Amino acid sequence: MHHFIPVPDLFASVHNRFPSQLLPTPAMTSQLRLRLADHIVRRLQLPALLKLMLLVIANYIEPNGSQSRVTLDLLSRNSNLDPEELKLLLVSLEARDLIRKVTVHPQGGGPTIPLYSLSPNLLRTVQHGD
Repeated sequence: MHHFIPVPDLFASVHNRFPSQLLPTPAMTSQLRLRLADHIVRRLQLPALLKLMLLVIANYIEPNGSQSRVTLDLLSRNSNLDPEELKLLLVSLEARDLIRKVTVHPQGGGPTIPLYSLSPNLLRTVQHGD
């Protein structure tokens, strides 16, 4: 399932969701990253490359603890994998409901940009302690 979000709304939605007094501290974000890494490495029965993709995306969790949205180019750079190879891996993760794909339309035209994030289901599982 693909969602289309205009680029300005994408960034505004992150900042409008959390009043500043409710923002998690950097320590909380670090704890979430650690729990995600532990869950991905130890509990998910996946091939190593799929785990690598999840770990790369998890590394970009926002400072306020909300999910990150990562481009294919950034995933390619951080994993040293070809974008075409990555697309196959990402489809597999999407089918397992471990990631979500959102497609954005850049202002001023141009090709759409796919952005990948951890699925709400995966984040909920980790935040609630498996």
